[in-house]
Amino acid sequence: MSYDHTILKGTSSKIVEVVLRDSSTGAGKSGVAHGGVTASYVREGGTRSPIGLSSGTAGDAYVSGKWCEVDPTNCPGLYQLHLPNNALLTGVDSVTITLIATGVIDKVVRISLIDVDLRDAVDAGLTNLDATISSRGTNSGVATAILAAGDVDGYSLEETLRLCLSSLAGKVSGAETTSIVFRSADDSKDRISATVTADGNRQSVTLDATA
Repeated sequence: MSYDHTILKGTSSKIVEVVLRDSSTGAGKSGVAHGGVTASYVREGGTRSPIGLSSGTAGDAYVSGKWCEVDPTNCPGLYQLHLPNNALLTGVDSVTITLIATGVIDKVVRISLIDVDLRDAVDAGLTNLDATISSRGTNSGVATAILAAGDVDGYSLEETLRLCLSSLAGKVSGAETTSIVFRSADDSKDRISATVTADGNRQSVTLDATA
């Protein structure tokens, strides 16, 4: 079943607009006074609770049960209903409002009650959100952990990358001999030292993957 409104659980002083339509023509029904309306709410899985209506003017400050016609000429059939706070309490996920009046199509207003404040742009009303996020590792901390983890033939990912970078971009000496040395990319140490045959086949290799 679809909903007409989505409201945060526990919201107070909530005013909603409803449209009443003439049962004969389907057009907006003007002039429906509070005394001619039977208003009720039913919380999910519960029983009917009556809403005692009182007369008001559109734009009035909140008073539970106030019933206000907005503008019978320019907005025919549009009314404001001040919802009882008890209808929106926590504990259920929906509440149904019914409005019955003579000459009016029975009106049902379905309201979804949610736990997240969709109008809170900071943390969506989730009180533990900041603490949860701040307890997580920083981006740099995550990257460090990834580089230090893993096992590539006994070397971490970071150590493996040092060796690869040396063989691809480090300075090389002894290439014309049987002892070849690859320097680290920053030229701070011998990263790879290899003994090779005259054909260039490696016979022994010494690796230094430390920082």
